[in-house]
Amino acid sequence: NNLPPEFSVDYAYSSGGNSNNIALVYSPVTPPFTFGNALSFDGTNQYVSITNFGAIAPTNEVTVEFWAYTVTNTMQSVFGLSPDAGGTNRFRSHIHWISTNTYWDFGNITTSGRLSYPSPAGTLGNWQHYALVASSNGNFMAIYRNGVLETNKTGMTPFVRGTYELRLGGSDGYFFHGQLDDFRVWNT
Repeated sequence: NNLPPEFSVDYAYSSGGNSNNIALVYSPVTPPFTFGNALSFDGTNQYVSITNFGAIAPTNEVTVEFWAYTVTNTMQSVFGLSPDAGGTNRFRSHIHWISTNTYWDFGNITTSGRLSYPSPAGTLGNWQHYALVASSNGNFMAIYRNGVLETNKTGMTPFVRGTYELRLGGSDGYFFHGQLDDFRVWNT
Protein backbone atom coordinates (compact mmCIF):
# COMPACT_ATOMS: atom_id res chain seq x y z
CA ASN A 1 0.00 0.00 0.00
CA ASN A 2 1.56 3.30 -1.10
CA LEU A 3 -0.68 5.46 1.07
CA PRO A 4 1.05 6.76 4.17
CA PRO A 5 -0.83 6.21 7.46
CA GLU A 6 -2.02 9.81 7.17
CA PHE A 7 -2.66 11.62 3.90
CA SER A 8 -3.58 15.19 4.71
CA VAL A 9 -4.24 18.43 2.96
CA ASP A 10 -4.02 21.61 4.96
CA TYR A 11 -3.93 24.92 3.14
CA ALA A 12 -3.53 23.03 -0.12
CA TYR A 13 -0.28 21.22 0.47
CA SER A 14 0.38 17.60 1.31
CA SER A 15 2.14 16.15 4.33
CA GLY A 16 3.11 12.60 5.10
CA GLY A 17 5.71 12.25 2.37
CA ASN A 18 3.50 11.40 -0.61
CA SER A 19 4.48 12.63 -4.03
CA ASN A 20 1.09 13.55 -5.46
CA ASN A 21 0.62 16.90 -7.14
CA ILE A 22 -1.83 19.28 -5.52
CA ALA A 23 -3.32 22.24 -7.35
CA LEU A 24 -5.73 24.99 -6.42
CA VAL A 25 -8.38 25.44 -9.08
CA TYR A 26 -10.31 28.64 -8.73
CA SER A 27 -12.45 31.18 -10.44
CA PRO A 28 -13.08 34.08 -10.19
CA VAL A 29 -11.10 34.82 -6.98
CA THR A 30 -7.33 35.01 -6.62
CA PRO A 31 -5.69 32.21 -4.61
CA PRO A 32 -5.37 31.35 -1.92
CA PHE A 33 -9.10 31.35 -1.27
CA THR A 34 -8.85 30.97 2.46
CA PHE A 35 -10.77 31.89 5.57
CA GLY A 36 -8.20 31.98 8.37
CA ASN A 37 -6.34 28.72 7.78
CA ALA A 38 -9.34 27.02 6.17
CA LEU A 39 -10.12 26.74 2.49
CA SER A 40 -13.19 28.79 1.59
CA PHE A 41 -15.41 27.70 -1.29
CA ASP A 42 -18.11 29.85 -2.89
CA GLY A 43 -20.32 26.99 -4.10
CA THR A 44 -19.84 27.73 -7.79
CA ASN A 45 -16.62 26.34 -9.27
CA GLN A 46 -13.76 26.22 -6.75
CA TYR A 47 -11.93 23.09 -5.66
CA VAL A 48 -8.54 21.68 -4.66
CA SER A 49 -7.35 18.89 -6.94
CA ILE A 50 -5.18 16.00 -5.70
CA THR A 51 -3.97 14.16 -8.78
CA ASN A 52 -3.42 10.40 -8.85
CA PHE A 53 -5.33 9.93 -5.59
CA GLY A 54 -7.31 7.04 -7.07
CA ALA A 55 -4.12 5.05 -7.59
CA ILE A 56 -3.20 5.10 -3.88
CA ALA A 57 -6.58 5.51 -2.16
CA PRO A 58 -7.57 3.05 0.57
CA THR A 59 -9.67 0.20 -0.81
CA ASN A 60 -11.08 -1.66 2.21
CA GLU A 61 -10.36 0.28 5.41
CA VAL A 62 -10.70 4.07 5.41
CA THR A 63 -11.40 6.99 7.69
CA VAL A 64 -11.87 10.46 6.22
CA GLU A 65 -11.93 13.31 8.69
CA PHE A 66 -12.30 17.05 8.30
CA TRP A 67 -13.75 20.22 9.77
CA ALA A 68 -16.55 21.82 7.74
CA TYR A 69 -18.45 25.08 8.03
CA THR A 70 -21.46 24.68 5.73
CA VAL A 71 -23.27 27.82 4.59
CA THR A 72 -26.41 26.39 2.95
CA ASN A 73 -28.40 23.30 1.97
CA THR A 74 -27.72 22.78 -1.71
CA MET A 75 -26.58 20.13 -4.19
CA GLN A 76 -22.95 20.06 -3.00
CA SER A 77 -20.06 17.69 -2.43
CA VAL A 78 -17.44 18.29 0.22
CA PHE A 79 -15.10 15.97 -1.68
CA GLY A 80 -15.35 13.51 -4.54
CA LEU A 81 -13.48 11.76 -7.31
CA SER A 82 -13.14 13.02 -10.83
CA PRO A 83 -14.09 11.60 -13.17
CA ASP A 84 -17.04 10.15 -11.29
CA ALA A 85 -17.47 6.42 -11.95
CA GLY A 86 -21.22 6.68 -11.56
CA GLY A 87 -22.67 4.87 -8.60
CA THR A 88 -20.44 1.83 -8.91
CA ASN A 89 -17.17 3.21 -7.48
CA ARG A 90 -17.47 6.28 -5.30
CA PHE A 91 -15.32 8.13 -2.79
CA ARG A 92 -17.50 11.13 -1.96
CA SER A 93 -19.39 12.99 0.72
CA HIS A 94 -22.34 15.37 0.53
CA ILE A 95 -23.04 17.46 3.62
CA HIS A 96 -26.31 19.34 3.73
CA TRP A 97 -27.39 18.08 0.33
CA ILE A 98 -30.50 19.84 -0.92
CA SER A 99 -32.56 17.17 0.87
CA THR A 100 -30.78 18.30 4.09
CA ASN A 101 -29.18 14.84 4.36
CA THR A 102 -25.52 14.02 4.83
CA TYR A 103 -24.13 11.23 2.62
CA TRP A 104 -20.94 9.12 2.79
CA ASP A 105 -20.32 7.14 -0.41
CA PHE A 106 -17.55 4.54 -0.60
CA GLY A 107 -17.41 1.87 -3.30
CA ASN A 108 -20.63 0.79 -5.00
CA ILE A 109 -23.57 2.91 -3.82
CA THR A 110 -26.05 0.84 -5.83
CA THR A 111 -25.43 -2.06 -3.42
CA SER A 112 -24.19 -1.24 0.10
CA GLY A 113 -21.65 1.57 -0.35
CA ARG A 114 -23.83 4.49 0.80
CA LEU A 115 -24.66 5.73 4.28
CA SER A 116 -26.87 8.74 4.93
CA TYR A 117 -28.78 10.49 7.70
CA PRO A 118 -30.69 13.76 8.19
CA SER A 119 -28.31 16.63 8.95
CA PRO A 120 -29.04 17.77 12.52
CA ALA A 121 -30.44 21.22 13.30
CA GLY A 122 -27.76 23.74 14.23
CA THR A 123 -25.08 22.34 11.92
CA LEU A 124 -25.47 25.02 9.24
CA GLY A 125 -23.36 28.07 9.99
CA ASN A 126 -21.29 26.32 12.66
CA TRP A 127 -17.99 24.46 12.50
CA GLN A 128 -18.49 20.68 12.65
CA HIS A 129 -15.93 17.88 12.77
CA TYR A 130 -16.75 14.81 10.65
CA ALA A 131 -15.16 11.36 10.62
CA LEU A 132 -16.44 9.04 7.88
CA VAL A 133 -15.51 5.36 8.25
CA ALA A 134 -15.80 2.34 5.95
CA SER A 135 -14.45 -1.01 7.11
CA SER A 136 -14.32 -4.26 5.17
CA ASN A 137 -12.94 -6.14 8.19
CA GLY A 138 -15.79 -4.93 10.39
CA ASN A 139 -18.33 -4.93 7.52
CA PHE A 140 -19.74 -1.50 8.40
CA MET A 141 -19.91 2.18 7.53
CA ALA A 142 -20.21 5.00 10.08
CA ILE A 143 -20.51 8.78 10.31
CA TYR A 144 -19.25 10.59 13.41
CA ARG A 145 -19.91 14.27 14.03
CA ASN A 146 -18.03 16.13 16.74
CA GLY A 147 -16.83 12.82 18.17
CA VAL A 148 -20.31 11.31 18.47
CA LEU A 149 -21.56 8.41 16.34
CA GLU A 150 -24.41 9.90 14.29
CA THR A 151 -25.28 6.83 12.22
CA ASN A 152 -23.86 3.50 11.09
CA LYS A 153 -24.89 0.43 9.16
CA THR A 154 -23.82 -3.12 8.49
CA GLY A 155 -22.32 -3.64 5.05
CA MET A 156 -19.93 -1.77 2.78
CA THR A 157 -18.30 -2.24 -0.59
CA PRO A 158 -14.58 -1.87 -1.36
CA PHE A 159 -13.29 0.99 -3.47
CA VAL A 160 -11.55 -0.05 -6.69
CA ARG A 161 -8.44 1.98 -7.44
CA GLY A 162 -8.21 3.75 -10.77
CA THR A 163 -7.17 6.93 -12.54
CA TYR A 164 -8.98 9.49 -10.42
CA GLU A 165 -8.18 12.81 -8.87
CA LEU A 166 -9.67 13.75 -5.52
CA ARG A 167 -11.39 17.11 -5.47
CA LEU A 168 -11.90 18.93 -2.20
CA GLY A 169 -14.67 21.50 -2.44
CA GLY A 170 -16.76 19.67 -5.02
CA SER A 171 -16.78 17.62 -8.16
CA ASP A 172 -18.92 17.05 -11.24
CA GLY A 173 -20.79 20.31 -10.84
CA TYR A 174 -21.68 19.84 -7.15
CA PHE A 175 -19.56 22.51 -5.48
CA PHE A 176 -19.34 23.07 -1.73
CA HIS A 177 -20.45 26.38 -0.22
CA GLY A 178 -18.51 26.87 3.00
CA GLN A 179 -15.12 26.34 4.57
CA LEU A 180 -13.06 23.15 4.89
CA ASP A 181 -10.08 22.56 7.16
CA ASP A 182 -7.80 19.74 8.35
CA PHE A 183 -8.85 17.23 5.70
CA ARG A 184 -7.28 13.81 6.28
CA VAL A 185 -7.60 10.36 4.76
CA TRP A 186 -6.45 7.42 6.89
CA ASN A 187 -6.00 3.89 5.64
CA THR A 188 -7.41 2.47 8.85
